[in-house]
Amino acid sequence: MPNLTVRNIPKKEYAALRKDAERSGRSLNSGFLAMIHERSVTRRRRRTAMRQIDKLRQEIAGSRINRAALISSRIATAGEGNNHAQLHVAKDTGRRL
Repeated sequence: MPNLTVRNIPKKEYAALRKDAERSGRSLNSGFLAMIHERSVTRRRRRTAMRQIDKLRQEIAGSRINRAALISSRIATAGEGNNHAQLHVAKDTGRRL
C-alpha cells in the first residue's frame, strides 16, 4: 500500500484532525484516511448527481422545444379565417393576438 507523508500542517488543523480522530475512537492516521475516503465518496456522488441533473435539463429543454414546435404548427394550421382556433392557440402560448 502506498505511503504519504504530510508536512507543515498548521497547528489549528492538526489539533482539529486529532480531536476529530479522538471523538470517533480512531488514531490520527485512520481518522485522516476516513476523512479522505469521505471526501472522495462525496465528490463521486456530486459528479453523478451533476450528470443526472444535466441529463434532466437536456430532456426538459427537448420537451420545451417539442412543445414550442407543436404550438407553432397549431398556429400555422389555424388559418387566418378561424378566429376560434387562433384564440385557443393564443391561450396555450400566452401570446396576444
